[in-house]
Amino acid sequence: MERMTGLDQRPWTWVDSPPKRRSAARDIEASTVLCIDTEYDSFRCFRDKLCLIQIRAAKWTYLFDPLNGTDLSFL
Repeated sequence: MERMTGLDQRPWTWVDSPPKRRSAARDIEASTVLCIDTEYDSFRCFRDKLCLIQIRAAKWTYLFDPLNGTDLSFL
């Protein structure tokens, strides 16, 4: 059985700039397996609102804020 480590020991980056977005895009596109998690806000809303995208590539986790206007069309 593999022992889980704390989240602070797993490499991740908050993608909040064009250089980070380009780096994340290269890593994601090169990965053969991805884990994807999304968080939505539906509290007092008629429609759900996507608030966070988390993508785990080969050895790195990327966090994207879809509400800040960052171009995520590569996803």
